Amino acid sequence: MQDLFSEFSKEEKKIERFPAIGKTQKPILLNTTLEQIILAGIVFILAACLFFFLGVLRGKALRQQVPAPSGIAQPVSTTGPIRRAVTAPTKALQPAAQTPGIIIDDAKKPYTIQLVTHRKKELAEREAAMIRRVGFFSLIIPSGPYFQVCAGQYATKEEAARDLRTFVAKYKDCFLRRRPA
Repeated sequence: MQDLFSEFSKEEKKIERFPAIGKTQKPILLNTTLEQIILAGIVFILAACLFFFLGVLRGKALRQQVPAPSGIAQPVSTTGPIRRAVTAPTKALQPAAQTPGIIIDDAKKPYTIQLVTHRKKELAEREAAMIRRVGFFSLIIPSGPYFQVCAGQYATKEEAARDLRTFVAKYKDCFLRRRPA
């Protein structure tokens, strides 16, 4: 009888700290504690860090597999609108029509392809020398504090567009332009 009327019993009552947790009305399918949620968050963060680290290592390994050929300048990070070189094997730079001997500047061909812009003249000269070794005409156009490296000389835009596709593999921001007079 005292079980039914506990308020009249002489036994000391046990105070429950969390009465709502112990006596739920609905069945719980997933029972988690705060500690389990925190542990899951820590494991998630550690897994994300691990995947990021592995991605960085893979990126470094891929970059080391494709070394920059000698004579190619590395990208220069400076402020301002600078076209930067993208390192790639020089096999992509094969001239459309190989001409034996020395290529001479021809004023009748007003178009060229601007490949890259450097702030240092030495880097621009190295880039131009590499373009000449491949078999293209190259010139350096000074523009304020920058030096623009251009390749080829073309009479028409269509003729230049064919070689432009060749250079896009190595220089992602290259474009067709008129040569200075």
